[in-house]
Amino acid sequence: MKTFKSMLALCLALGVSGSVLAVDNANPFVIVKDGAKIMAKEKVGATKNTVNEQLSGGQKAVKNSAADKVNGVKEKTKSTKNQLSESAKERMETAKNSVTSTKDKAASMKPTVKNALNSSSKVNINTADAKTLQSLTGIGEVKAKAIVDYRKKVGKIKNASELSNIDGIGDATIEKITPYLNF
Repeated sequence: MKTFKSMLALCLALGVSGSVLAVDNANPFVIVKDGAKIMAKEKVGATKNTVNEQLSGGQKAVKNSAADKVNGVKEKTKSTKNQLSESAKERMETAKNSVTSTKDKAASMKPTVKNALNSSSKVNINTADAKTLQSLTGIGEVKAKAIVDYRKKVGKIKNASELSNIDGIGDATIEKITPYLNF
């Protein structure tokens, strides 16, 4: 601001002295006015440069801040991705172990049809309890109970085709178990 005042005073002095010494009749106020315009333009230009420099620095700071935030998000995303990957691997391993364990249990729990075949003994359909009936291929807990209930309701079963009267026992099952039945 001091510079502006000094320049203005200098222009005024030059204008006044120029008008006194001037051969032509130039207006001293025009000279001062022109000088003031020049100084104002220079001051505005300098201020613009300062503002632009400050903005540029601020923009750089904003860009750097944004870049830091983006990098932070990228790192968090990468970390989360790695955690999820590890979790998925652990779950897959647990699932594999569970499947293996279930297969082993299922293998040990299968009805002992092979034992019945090896011993060449047949199951008497009219005297066997539900557990014994379950040793036949295709006869589970529900079908075995249905056979026992049918016997209680109707009486002795006379042949394999009569088994088709029981809900849940179809022709395919009858074909499978007929060779291993006594009546």
